[in-house]
Amino acid sequence: MNWGSDRKNGIMVSRICTEAVFFLVLLFVSRVFAGGVDGRLVTGTGSVENGVVQAYRSVDFSQKPVAVSSPTGPDGKYSLEVGPGTWYLASEAGQLWSYCGQNPVTVSEDDRPWIGFILERWPAPVYTEAEGNSYDGALSGTVLIDGAPGDKVNVTLYFDDSDGFRGMGFLRAPPTGPDGRFRLDMVPEGRYYLIARKRGSGQGVGPMLKGDLIAYYRHNPVQVTAGKVVEVALPLTPKRQDRDINAAPGLSGQPGFGGTVTDGKGRPVSGVHVFAYLEPEMGHHKPAGLSSLTDIQGRYTITLPGPGKYYVGARDGYGDNPAPGELFGHYQGTPDHSLLLKAGQNLESVDIVVEGVLVP
Repeated sequence: MNWGSDRKNGIMVSRICTEAVFFLVLLFVSRVFAGGVDGRLVTGTGSVENGVVQAYRSVDFSQKPVAVSSPTGPDGKYSLEVGPGTWYLASEAGQLWSYCGQNPVTVSEDDRPWIGFILERWPAPVYTEAEGNSYDGALSGTVLIDGAPGDKVNVTLYFDDSDGFRGMGFLRAPPTGPDGRFRLDMVPEGRYYLIARKRGSGQGVGPMLKGDLIAYYRHNPVQVTAGKVVEVALPLTPKRQDRDINAAPGLSGQPGFGGTVTDGKGRPVSGVHVFAYLEPEMGHHKPAGLSSLTDIQGRYTITLPGPGKYYVGARDGYGDNPAPGELFGHYQGTPDHSLLLKAGQNLESVDIVVEGVLVP
């Protein structure tokens, strides 16, 4: 028996097995973590060097990013390696920053989207004393297009990103004039998301198309403080693709529901919101979900942040108790006006009847 030969063959077989296992591990890891985004960072004057792109699990950019690209070179090009999933992207380079107008971005193993960013300089918010109102706050500012005041821009304040910034939001300022100024008064103290849009069609609502202008405020969620006026600046950038930040579907696994709002005679009611609260005392807390305005047929849809029990109602006002004459109603499908939703569950025919609140 040739023990030397057998030992040599055994070592070779062991090495081959080890290399095969190592190759399979690499293949598995590459499949699990495959996916990413490529693109370029620019300003109005050229490419951005030493900039990065960051991927987040939500639109709360105060959290630690899941992945960060390597710094860009002189050509401004970047490659962000991030696993398959749905991500919110932003880019920064020193004092320059940009929100991705395609958020949330879906990354798969078989597709690497190309996404460009136009970076702008974003001043920090400035707080001053309000006159005559110590209970609420106010928010004002200037919308900028290529550094100049932006005319006919719609500025909207949202409670949160639970519905992908769809619909009318919590408060909406009148369209800006030639000076680019806007103001929102009597804003309850809290943290809000500020979005500005200018559609080429001139409409205040509808899908955002390529070339339309949008701004997601760099310092979202912005803090509104009682007795203070928050002054901000919102530089707008053009959309590169026909996809709307406020028309994005809910993230995978998010529950929701929809239905019709009618009056006491069964007629559809347009122009009201449906609210979903985590507490039975509706109107005294921040809602967990808010629908867009019901359409001419009274229809609505609402996306919620996660599974759970929600208390449902509809009204055409916000905050506090409904005022006399205001349209208001609860979901009557359960005694406590609640719905219990599982992850990814979407219910239909959650119908609500609203009537005018009687004068006390």
